[in-house]
Amino acid sequence: MAVYLLVFLLIVVIALILLWKNQQLQYFRRQLELQTKTNKAEERIRYMDALLEDVNDAIITFDKDMMIQSWNRGAENIYGWKAEEVVGKFGGGSLRVGFPGTDRESIFMELEKTGEWKGEVMHKRKNGTTVYLLSSTSYLHDDVGNLLGIITINKDISEVVQLEKAKNAVYRISELAHASRDLNELFSSIHIVIGELIDARNLFIAMVDPESSIINFPYFVDEKNHQPPPHPMATGLTEYVLRTGKPLLAKPEDSQDFLDRGIIDTCETSANDWLGVPLKIDKETIGALVIQSYTPQIAYGDHERDILLFVSEQIALSIYRKKMQQELVEAKQKAEVSNKLTSALLANMNHELRTPMNGILGFAEILVNDLRDPESKGKAENILVSGRRLMDTLDAIMDLSYLESDKVSRKFKPILVGKTVKTVIRSYEQAIKLKQLGLEIRIPEEIAILGDEHLFHHLVKSLVDNAVKFTEAGCITITANQITQDEKQMVCLSIMDTGIGIPKEHYQMIFEAFRQVSEGYGRQFEGSGLGLTICKRIVDIMNGEISLNSIENEGTEFQILLTPAPLTKTADLLSRKDILKPKIHSSGGRKLPDVLIVEDNLVNIQLLMIYIRRFCNIYTTLDAKSAIELSRERKFDAILMDINLGPGMDGIQAMLEIRKRPEYQTTPILAVTGYASIGDHERFINIGFNGYIPKPFDKATIAATMTELFSGIKEA
Repeated sequence: MAVYLLVFLLIVVIALILLWKNQQLQYFRRQLELQTKTNKAEERIRYMDALLEDVNDAIITFDKDMMIQSWNRGAENIYGWKAEEVVGKFGGGSLRVGFPGTDRESIFMELEKTGEWKGEVMHKRKNGTTVYLLSSTSYLHDDVGNLLGIITINKDISEVVQLEKAKNAVYRISELAHASRDLNELFSSIHIVIGELIDARNLFIAMVDPESSIINFPYFVDEKNHQPPPHPMATGLTEYVLRTGKPLLAKPEDSQDFLDRGIIDTCETSANDWLGVPLKIDKETIGALVIQSYTPQIAYGDHERDILLFVSEQIALSIYRKKMQQELVEAKQKAEVSNKLTSALLANMNHELRTPMNGILGFAEILVNDLRDPESKGKAENILVSGRRLMDTLDAIMDLSYLESDKVSRKFKPILVGKTVKTVIRSYEQAIKLKQLGLEIRIPEEIAILGDEHLFHHLVKSLVDNAVKFTEAGCITITANQITQDEKQMVCLSIMDTGIGIPKEHYQMIFEAFRQVSEGYGRQFEGSGLGLTICKRIVDIMNGEISLNSIENEGTEFQILLTPAPLTKTADLLSRKDILKPKIHSSGGRKLPDVLIVEDNLVNIQLLMIYIRRFCNIYTTLDAKSAIELSRERKFDAILMDINLGPGMDGIQAMLEIRKRPEYQTTPILAVTGYASIGDHERFINIGFNGYIPKPFDKATIAATMTELFSGIKEA
């Protein structure tokens, strides 16, 4: 029994020992497995740490209080701070500059809602420069979901962003050349654009004159220094950029090196960083763009230099364009002022020459008619002929000046060709008879052109004058008919003579100003050589064509093609006789009309009185004020009004004042003036005058005008 008990106890003891051994084995096995897992975890952690350290992106972790917990090598490279400088410090705002398109609060709201946020941020580096980052931020939780903190992965996208911004800046700068009002506004706008790329609070632009080598500073914004005056090129940082056409970045420690190398004479700047780039046009340096920093917190490097170089070409081009544009505007303004002065001078010269010539020619004509002594009569005729030649030259010069000023009215209307030709021919009847030339006019009554009546009259007059002058025998033939050319209806006016003709090689030359076939000391014919030049200009204005056919010693034919006009009512194309005809006062028998002459030149008053005394009763006054007073005292049947009446009101103002009275609404008031350039006729009619008599006038012109005014009254 005892033996069995002893065996049983032995078995129990062995079983317990085996059980304990098994438990020990399980324990050591679990420890081994745990150690294996720990080793693997540590290896994995070491692998992950190594991986995170080698990543170029900044990987930063924060605890729940935004204290920085980890800072990888990528963060060190991007920001410039070492891990030991930032780990354990608050990072919730010290790195932030801004969040493009959002704000900090909205980012944390997004984190609360979804647990993550992605977007762009701008941070400050240790050296004060800005870095653009593509950020991915999310919460960190443990295995059971407890919040540990925040992890953010930031990728440096500065180059991409800056390149895009630089491209946009180039486009904006190119637009500024057109949008800015002047160079000052352009410079200010360029400063703003550059300031969006880099910190450029201190910026100036230097321009150099290539001929004088004078530097000026049209734009200078600096917190410490004043704008320098223009000065000759010296030896300095700005001059180095201008001379070499190369960019220059100067740090404080570079000053001595620049002095030693002779780049600068003295340390000319107190700036912490000085960065200048050349402004070039076609490889020629026209100026320099310079930015300066006076604090270590704003530093410039290769990145900023590259940005300025990238935009500098467009800046130089925009400045050059704006400068050229501004110079063109200034030149245009000067030209406009000069043109106005020239126009005023021509108008005044025209008036001042015509007024005395009116007296000279008028009284010369009277002497020719009154003198009976052949010798004295011949002298008077010489005065008259020479005076008329002088007036022809004056007329030609003034007319050409006006036609080339581009101020000619283009309000065209239908004009009867035959009527204009017959009016012109009346002035040349005596000359044609004197030369015993034949004259043939074949123009249908219905032929009309669309144009300016005064210009067309001048055109026909110049061509008829040319035909009469150069034809000594034979005839002059004037025809007009409607033709079809290039499927267009045109009116063809032909003026043909049997004169000296024109060599073919001179066809183009005769339309040039002051040119004649016979030139030099031995020229055969008088004249300024402007007649055909004026004809060509008038035809161009009226959208027509002029050509010629000529055979030497046989004759010349000028052909003018002009736009036809539909013929309206005949009344529309008649003269203004009915408009001008006043009411004739009568008491018992027929009474001569009363005419007021308003003229400040006594010679011209005497001349007019001699010419019109057989047509009317004459009243005279020397100034506008007296003319207005006389018009209130008496009702005149017509008024002959000079325009330039000396000090005080002019003839235009006097006419408008007289027109205010009901009884003078339809009274003929004619402008009798030395303002006789092309276009003056239309201008005076549009103002309100019923007629226009240019000085100098002759007896025949005055007689025709008075007959037209007062029908039924003939000269004795």
